[in-house]
Amino acid sequence: MRVCRFLNSAKYIYPFTHIQEDIFAAGYATYIMNLADAAIEDKVYDPHLYTFLYQALEMLDQGIEGQILTNIFEVQILQRFGITINWRECAVCGRTQGKFDFSSKYNGILCQQHWDRDFHRYHADPRAVHFIRLFSHISYDKIHSIELKEETKSAIRQTIDQLYEEYVGLNLKSKKFIDQMHRWGDVLKSK
Repeated sequence: MRVCRFLNSAKYIYPFTHIQEDIFAAGYATYIMNLADAAIEDKVYDPHLYTFLYQALEMLDQGIEGQILTNIFEVQILQRFGITINWRECAVCGRTQGKFDFSSKYNGILCQQHWDRDFHRYHADPRAVHFIRLFSHISYDKIHSIELKEETKSAIRQTIDQLYEEYVGLNLKSKKFIDQMHRWGDVLKSK
């Protein structure tokens, strides 16, 4: 017996033309969608995640920096994997200003005065931690443009990759593709 299903109507269709035409944007879009898919159980209705995903794709389609949009998505979706990290203040003293590093031992950030409390802290670039802290609570609708130095973006990528490896353990093919895209970009820039 064969079952046929048809789409009878659609209220709104947005083609995401830029994503379709740009392999880098398509790579980020695929990874973001795979991440959202991995973060929820099958057949679960989640309008908040859908809205968050749609905002990310819409901005990506507008040509806004894909890597940073993806980083914001990655940091904020950690909660969907059951991971709550203290990005707001030092886990020891509550300080909110200065240089910070991430500590698995404290499941959050440590200010520079308390780095000695965890010798196995990430030793991440403080600029990366600064932006990840910002990414943890920024709303996509507050972003109009993004400009960061390549070295800062690389440090952010490295720290988020370390977080995902330690806490989530997710190995998506689309993430590997993005990593390969960065190598292509480096080759193209050197020519």
